[in-house]
Amino acid sequence: MADTEGTTSEAKGPGAFRKFAWIRIIVGILIIGVMLWGAGVVLGYFKKPASIQVAGKSHNSAESGALASAAEPSGPPPAEDHRATDHGTADSADAVHGEQTTGHDAPVHDDTASTQGKQGSSEHGVAAQGKPASSHGKTVSAGLGAEGAAGHAASGSHGAAGDEQFVEQANGVAFVSAVIEPLRYELSDRFWGWRPNDVITLGDNVINFQLGVLEVTRRAAIQLSDRISRTSSTSKLETELQNAMNWFMVKPNQYWFPSPETKYIDSLDQLEAYRERLISGDASFFARTDNLLPLLAAFVDLLGSCDENLVKTEEKTGEPVSFYKADNYFFYAKGVASAMHPILEAIMVDFQTVLVRRDGTELMHHAIENLDRARHINPWVITDAASSGILANHRANMAAPISHAMVYLYTLMKTLET
Repeated sequence: MADTEGTTSEAKGPGAFRKFAWIRIIVGILIIGVMLWGAGVVLGYFKKPASIQVAGKSHNSAESGALASAAEPSGPPPAEDHRATDHGTADSADAVHGEQTTGHDAPVHDDTASTQGKQGSSEHGVAAQGKPASSHGKTVSAGLGAEGAAGHAASGSHGAAGDEQFVEQANGVAFVSAVIEPLRYELSDRFWGWRPNDVITLGDNVINFQLGVLEVTRRAAIQLSDRISRTSSTSKLETELQNAMNWFMVKPNQYWFPSPETKYIDSLDQLEAYRERLISGDASFFARTDNLLPLLAAFVDLLGSCDENLVKTEEKTGEPVSFYKADNYFFYAKGVASAMHPILEAIMVDFQTVLVRRDGTELMHHAIENLDRARHINPWVITDAASSGILANHRANMAAPISHAMVYLYTLMKTLET
């Protein structure tokens, strides 16, 4: 009897051990997977682009700088009649914004333009730059190297604090830099790089964020190639901009032949080549109302799509928006806001004459502020609770600044059309 029981226990021993081992192996794999996913989210998402950090700091410094220049009794009026300064050194207003105009024969504008220039300066700190229209010559901007990361937007509208080197800025450089930098960060500087075409993914938050950045870049590249770089519809297309526009259309989740990372980087290189030609004077950038309106319309359409996804409660199939879809909509909208924000700041620089003439500076400023709010909504966990629930509804939180930015841009369009 004892021998029989011993034999049975020995027979069961190997099977029980295998079951014991497999359970622990599977649990260990799951734990490692969760740890890797958590590390990817923390390191990949919470590391902000340098361009975004610079823009946030320079925005605050610009507002304090505007107050300082207004309180300075010895400084001349801030770009009151858009005259170029006759002194070799920067005055107090120029020291705040890091810019001064060159030349001594700039034409004097009338009193109406002077009043509008003051209003634009108080709203966003741009009129004090003394930046004339493209026909009045070029401006000198502080701290904007052709390859500088901060040059994507803040360099033109706010100046680069702490950098005393003055370099010449051609019209359009701020806009092209603003188009380049957000996607350049996602491709080259983001932890784990471009993720939509990864075989193994650690969450989809960054994936949707990057898709939002890509869509804004695509729409800006289309308008830059088709309109802003040309005098009319019969003008020659810029080769670099054509290549960039076409290569941006490669599917973001395509694995190879060609890989999207390669083509997107090539597109950004083409935009940089066009930017270099702007600096050298071999390329054109036409900051006109009829060129700005289609770009604003494209942005309004994109923000409207994001707003619809953020506020809807049901999908087209009639099913309620799932928990897994809610965070996709949230991070896509955040990517759109993060890429559109520096472009609108660059528009404040390169299209300043158009905005001031039509009193559109304040509307653009409000749109920029709301996009800045949207891109800084940064919850650890996305919840999609009921409107009257205890937990937050982060889609609704994101929808508020997105819809406000859309309304301000739409109102700006109508203002420019009249």
